[in-house]
Amino acid sequence: MSARALALLALLAPLAPLAGCAPSLLGAGARAAAAEGLARRGEALLAPADAPGAPGGDPVGLARALYDADPALAHRLRGALRVEDLRGAGVRRGGRPQVGDLLVFRPLPETLEVAVVIAARGARLRAVGLLRGAPREVVVDLDAPAVRRDGAEVRNTYIRKAHPSPAAGADAAECPCLAGELLVDVRALF
Repeated sequence: MSARALALLALLAPLAPLAGCAPSLLGAGARAAAAEGLARRGEALLAPADAPGAPGGDPVGLARALYDADPALAHRLRGALRVEDLRGAGVRRGGRPQVGDLLVFRPLPETLEVAVVIAARGARLRAVGLLRGAPREVVVDLDAPAVRRDGAEVRNTYIRKAHPSPAAGADAAECPCLAGELLVDVRALF
């Protein structure tokens, strides 16, 4: 090994423990194939309730079911045991969300906590998340987060009861209910 290579290795050695903090990058072809497979699995989870293979009432289990089915994505959530672990997974997405990104919502009572993007068309996202124990479609419009519908087209899905129960500890007047209003972060896992 050259002296230059040894110097570079000595410089980078202290950073080795941080290597697992960010997702490893996939090439364009591998990313496209992984995103296509993830979108297909997400659509299957949104099929009728009697569809086989739908995970139970665990948001982490739902995310794992989507990611672990692809060898290129398996183990992306290996350390995630709780929803709080998912909130810190991957890295924050800088630009527009892409298929496979994890949407993180405000942690409020009776609210969907996380969802996985299965389709992205500009500012409009379609995702699958676990709401009230079942996989549900989540629609988010980043350009109009407080708009429910535009004619017949859904712009943002309700991911929280419009009038939460008093036991939830929230005043109905100050309770955002739409996915766009409650979205706080987008995490890139691949």
